[in-house]
Amino acid sequence: MKRAIRIFLMLITVFLVPADRTWEQVTQRKPLVTKEQTAIRIAEAALAEAYGEEQLKADMPLKAKLERGVWTVEGSFPQGFYKGGIALVSITEEGCILSVTHGK
Repeated sequence: MKRAIRIFLMLITVFLVPADRTWEQVTQRKPLVTKEQTAIRIAEAALAEAYGEEQLKADMPLKAKLERGVWTVEGSFPQGFYKGGIALVSITEEGCILSVTHGK
C-alpha cells in the first residue's frame, strides 16, 4: 500500500511539472506586484468591495509602501480633518490580500 502511494505521488509530480521547467522554477514565487500603483489599484478594488465607493473616495489618496515582501496601502485623512479612521490594506508581492481594514 505504501509503495502504491509513493508511485502515485511520483506520477502526479511528473505530470504536474511541465517538461520545460524544473521543480525549482515551479515552486519559486515571483513577485507580481512590483509597483506602488499596482498595489494601490488592488487595494482600491478590495476597499470598494468591502466598504463601498463613497468610503473609498473619503480615504483618497491612497499611499503604498513595500516592506519585507508585503505592501501596506493606507488611506489619508481629508485636509484639516483627523476624526475617524483610515483604510489599511496588506498585500503580498505575489498579489494575495492579507487584510482589509478601516479604523473608526
